[in-house]
Amino acid sequence: MRIGIAIPDTLGSNLRGAMQRTMTFGTVARACSIFGVSDIWLYWENPESPRRNNSRQLTKVLRYLDTPQYLRKDMFPRDPDLRYVGLLPPLRTPHHRLWIPLSEVKAGTYRVGLTGEPRDGGTVIDVGLDSPVTVKERLKKGIRVTVEITDVQRSDLFGRIIEDSRLSEYWGYEVHPPTSGLEELLQGFHGSLRILTSKHGDEAPSVWDELLMAVKASDSIIVAFGGPRRGVHEIIGLKRGESQRIGEFILNTVPGQKTETVRIEEAVSLSLGLLNLLRHKL
Repeated sequence: MRIGIAIPDTLGSNLRGAMQRTMTFGTVARACSIFGVSDIWLYWENPESPRRNNSRQLTKVLRYLDTPQYLRKDMFPRDPDLRYVGLLPPLRTPHHRLWIPLSEVKAGTYRVGLTGEPRDGGTVIDVGLDSPVTVKERLKKGIRVTVEITDVQRSDLFGRIIEDSRLSEYWGYEVHPPTSGLEELLQGFHGSLRILTSKHGDEAPSVWDELLMAVKASDSIIVAFGGPRRGVHEIIGLKRGESQRIGEFILNTVPGQKTETVRIEEAVSLSLGLLNLLRHKL
């Protein structure tokens, strides 16, 4: 099952500084990694006045955190948008492999790598080990790829490029920068289960059976979140209780909340946790 979330370009825009925004973005990245989100879709909360600087930093921080530590220096030059990422905890997802000596490298191992210079009709790829992996394909320098190590010959490693979709373990998320508003974005997900979150939606326990059946029947799910100051109803212009033109459910995933508001990063963690329970109840 492929799970995506949709979050606004305004995430963190109500915070004072880059450090606070970075911490918020890191919380979203952790939640997505914990619950196996494969796609993070950003949207313009107000397409007529997009928050380009904010969405740029959000995209960079999310992509940085999803990148294995051994590739970050080469993939992300010094950047003021990333100056506080060192404060964030690592994701420790399966594709963030640790260094091991070459004597312990086994054929069949998968690692994320960065393409280097062509060599002998192929390409060498840095995978965070003491020796790069050589593949037969000639690839452009500086591309992130996933490699399966197929042969280990003393200090020489050989492999092949493999599509992430072929892997059975969680291999991180992809970040999609904003290109439209929320309604237009969700209209492109016909065939997927579309869930909008709102404190004005149906309380999750009241539609639990219908939700469980919908999740069971779905191969793809996208969960949409409102902005810091406007919920999905205000952003899209929905009337209370209206959802059919844009999604299958509008859910209150925090019934009985005791605070006036629930922050986006909190709503992401809580909503994905609820969805995780549904998935594992199947």
